[in-house]
Amino acid sequence: MKILAIETSGTCFSVALAQTGSVIAETFWHGGLAHSEKLITHIEWLLAQAQWQPGDIEKIAVSTGPGSFTGIRVGMVCARTMSHALGLPLVGITTLEILAAGAACAGAQVYPAIDALRNEAFVLSKSGQANIVSIEQLCARLKKSARPVMVAGTAAVAYHDLLKRELSGKLVAAAPLAHLPRAGVLALVAGSRAGAHYSSVTPVYIRKSWAEEKRKK
Repeated sequence: MKILAIETSGTCFSVALAQTGSVIAETFWHGGLAHSEKLITHIEWLLAQAQWQPGDIEKIAVSTGPGSFTGIRVGMVCARTMSHALGLPLVGITTLEILAAGAACAGAQVYPAIDALRNEAFVLSKSGQANIVSIEQLCARLKKSARPVMVAGTAAVAYHDLLKRELSGKLVAAAPLAHLPRAGVLALVAGSRAGAHYSSVTPVYIRKSWAEEKRKK
């Protein structure tokens, strides 16, 4: 199975190719929210490096969010368009699931958490659904863990001092790359999941964008 994975939920986007359970190529762009200008170029370059044609791809995977509204939309439009044009199954996986899979740590409980601004974070509920909590609620949840905890995602960076203080020795530091949802991880997770029709794969926004909220004021 040859998989193209697209991850655009943050300021850094990545694209990866995987085959038979291994990532064979991956590229990152960390230059701000220029996803709409750079994404297609990166996909074309990566396919050329792997000597793949678009027709060689058998499945497409995309991160569905939560994260940057603009970034998610760019990645989703690209993945859905390619899925439709090539007649390929599309797999949508939340950014939080990608972070959790990429930061797996023996001996520590991994908690993916994305900075949602406003002193809040996007996290996974006990049922596995993405939702939003205050940083105080996140700290209270982490304190209940019987094991050391590792927070993976931009919330771990944005609220590092608070988390370190509140968890008093329970917090395990994550490697810098663990805070980025990577397309290579997305591709590997997608390998074991059945794809769907592109129209059924939708973004996970949790709440309205700043622009939409301002229009209602």
